[in-house]
Amino acid sequence: WFVNRVEKAEPRAILEKIRDGAFDPREVAYVAEVPATTIDPVGYVASAQPAVRDSADTTAAPAAPAGSLGSGVISITRYEPHHIEIDVAATGNNFLVLSEIHYPPGWRATIDGKHADIIQTNYLLRGLVVPQGRHKIEMHYALDSINTGKWVSLGMNLVAFGMVVAGAMTERRRPEEADPRHEAPVIAEDDV
Repeated sequence: WFVNRVEKAEPRAILEKIRDGAFDPREVAYVAEVPATTIDPVGYVASAQPAVRDSADTTAAPAAPAGSLGSGVISITRYEPHHIEIDVAATGNNFLVLSEIHYPPGWRATIDGKHADIIQTNYLLRGLVVPQGRHKIEMHYALDSINTGKWVSLGMNLVAFGMVVAGAMTERRRPEEADPRHEAPVIAEDDV
C-alpha cells in the first residue's frame, strides 16, 4: 500500500506506536532513515476521520471522501518465496509499504530494472520510494554466500564425477592379472 507520509522514529518508539495502536499504517510509515526524496501524499483519508470542509469556501480543492484509499494502483503479478513482481502506478514520488519482512542481507529490489533501496519500515516491513508513473518492481532473494556455495558444490560434484570416470578408464586399461590356479604350468605326476 502507498502511504501519505514518512517519518523518522527510533525502533522502540515504532514498536510502542504499533502496540498502542497510535498510528494509522496507511497514513504514515515509520522509518529509521528518511529517504532523500520528498514523499508526495496519495490522498488517503481514514474512515474514522472524515474530511471537514467549509461549504462557503469555493477556492479549496474538494476533499477526498472519508475512507478514501487515495490514489495509486498496486498489483502483485508474481509471488514466489524468493521472487516478487509488482506493477504500480504512482501519482508522484510515493512511498510503497510491503507487508514482507525486512531482511537486508539477501533481498534486492529493482524498479524498471534499476536498483532501488529497500527501506526498513514500521520496524520489520519493507518500503520503497516509487517515482511518478507506471513501473515494474521486482524483488528477489540473492544472498551472495548461497550463490558461492552453489557454485562450489557444482564444482566439487564435477571433480568427483571426473575422478570416477578416470578411475573406470584406468581400470579398463590395466592388463588382466594372471590367475595362478589356471595359468600355472602343468606339473606331471612323474616329476613329483
